[in-house]
Amino acid sequence: MPNLLFLGSNSAGIRAFATARRLGHRSTLVVPLLPGSDPFMLGGGWSVEELRRLPDGPDEVVEAPGLDDDLYQLAADLHARTPFDAVLTTADEAAEYANEAALRLGLPANDRTAMHTACFKHLCRARLDEAGLPNARTAVARTRSAVPQVAAGIGFPCVVKPARSSGKEGVAILAGPSDALGYAGGSDGPAGPWLIEEYLNGELYSAEVLCLDGTAHLLGVTHRRRDALNPLLEAAAVFPAELDADQHAAVRLFVTELFGALRLSVGVFHVEYIHTARGPILVEVNARMMGGSAPLSFLRVTGTDPYELLIDALLSPASVRLPDVATGGSVAFVLGARRAGSAPADAEQGLARLAGRFDFLHQRHSIRNGEPIRGMVSNVTAVGGYCNYAESSAAAFAAYLEFTRGAEQVLGMPLVSP
Repeated sequence: MPNLLFLGSNSAGIRAFATARRLGHRSTLVVPLLPGSDPFMLGGGWSVEELRRLPDGPDEVVEAPGLDDDLYQLAADLHARTPFDAVLTTADEAAEYANEAALRLGLPANDRTAMHTACFKHLCRARLDEAGLPNARTAVARTRSAVPQVAAGIGFPCVVKPARSSGKEGVAILAGPSDALGYAGGSDGPAGPWLIEEYLNGELYSAEVLCLDGTAHLLGVTHRRRDALNPLLEAAAVFPAELDADQHAAVRLFVTELFGALRLSVGVFHVEYIHTARGPILVEVNARMMGGSAPLSFLRVTGTDPYELLIDALLSPASVRLPDVATGGSVAFVLGARRAGSAPADAEQGLARLAGRFDFLHQRHSIRNGEPIRGMVSNVTAVGGYCNYAESSAAAFAAYLEFTRGAEQVLGMPLVSP
């Protein structure tokens, strides 16, 4: 029985354990529990007790005393007890840890420098420049106080983002010098350095990519529809994206050149890009597979379990079967308030009645009757998540809009939407 070691998990990645069990594999989940440590390393927000009680959860959950050497020593000790066949993760912040553990155990992994480069936005940008590939104009601010000066050199409007972050945390559009000064005086978000890049005009997409033996395979493209008022907020992920032949050809070339430059060799990756007048330009590489409800969309549309692709890429790359032609369309979307407010006294009942008119693949929300609703400021601060399916991407998107408009009436407040 193949034995899998998962280092951390995001909330969506919990489904990977059911896939592992279906394939006849054993799985161990290691969660480093440290005060103030990144939530993406804590089993997707689940407590250890909850993870151990999950009917389709990991076979074993082990708490690590710390990160770095403590984590790698624990992995080595577990490996000595019952050898692992692969080390993996679905959590963005754990990607480099999982890769390093695999290298130390002599298991399939990416080159150490390649993975490190992919995980840090400024290093990734620099690598594209070195390779002579199309890229956004960028510069790096080593301290937060240096952001205004660096941003002025790029020109306004521009975008500032921590070199290592996820879910758009700490990302801001700087329209002018006053915005840059305000950002420099703040303290929220991940630590630096900070990448400042030109603002790119165009639609936002993500490419789901499978790497096998150094060859990048495009699994599909998702249209990431952004909020009409704040382009940093992603409202809905439409899969598959409705692209013409030239756009398909452009993204295939983009993926091939990108992964050739980064020298990544194995795994499933989530790459965001903006399709500009110059063609696809990288936004960021996520050194982990698609998150949120996207795996459900992918499974329903392609008939292929993305977690199975990830596992097989590490265990038996020769047996991996790429998805065939997509059937239908799906939208994974958020319920996010454009501004903070309070839920009506019957909000839960109203949302339940509204959702009953739709056949969702997944639905959840944290809204409670009469309680405060936080405003959405990043991808991880939405108050709900849903996923639908229809005979086409256009039909699924229309159903999403219908639900969102209904939810606005139920809640009495504007929601994030294109």
